[in-house]
Amino acid sequence: MRQHLTYANVMATLAVFLVLGGGAYAAFHLPKNSVRSRHIVNGQVRSVDIRNEGVKGADVDESTVKGLISSGATIPSGVTLSGNFVASDSDTGQSHITHRAISFPLPAPEALTASGVNFAPGSVIGNDDDSDCTGSIANPTAPPGQVCLYEGGGANATTAQGYVSGPGFVNNRLGFEIIVNGSGQVSLTGTWAYTAP
Repeated sequence: MRQHLTYANVMATLAVFLVLGGGAYAAFHLPKNSVRSRHIVNGQVRSVDIRNEGVKGADVDESTVKGLISSGATIPSGVTLSGNFVASDSDTGQSHITHRAISFPLPAPEALTASGVNFAPGSVIGNDDDSDCTGSIANPTAPPGQVCLYEGGGANATTAQGYVSGPGFVNNRLGFEIIVNGSGQVSLTGTWAYTAP
C-alpha cells in the first residue's frame, strides 16, 4: 500500500474530496434567496427570467406609473384593452337616457370618433351595429382604432349606442360613453374592447 502512496496520488484524492464536499456544502448550506442585487449585472434580467404574472401591483412604484402618464405615453399600437360595462338608472317615470363612461388607463394614440364606438352585430338593444366587431361577450375584440361593445343583459332599455362626446367629455383619447334609452328602471350590461391603431 505504501508504495502507491505518492504525493501526486494523495493530492489528487484530496482534490476529489474537496470538490465533492464543497459542492455538497453549497447545495445544502447556502441560505435561501442568496442571489443578491450585487450578483446581477445591470440590464441583464430579461422578460424570460421573470415568471409570468410574477411582478404584482404591490411591486410597482406608483410614482413611476404617474410619470409614464404625464410623459405623454399612449396605449401601445396593437394592444387590446377590454372590460365590463354596466349602464343603469334607478329612477322611474318618463323616458330618459342613462350614461356610462369608460376611461382608459392611458390615452389612445388617436382620438376616438362616434362612428368608431359601436355595438357588435346581433345586438337587441344596440342600434349602431358594426360588422367589424367579430368577438363575443365572453371574448371581446376590436379592430385597430375602434371600440366594440358586446351586449349582455338588461331591463327596460329600448336603444343603446356608443358615443364619445357629451357632458364632461373633454378629451376623446381618454375613453368613451355608452348611452342607453328607456323608461323606468333602465339597465344594460356587457363587455367592451378597444385596440390601439
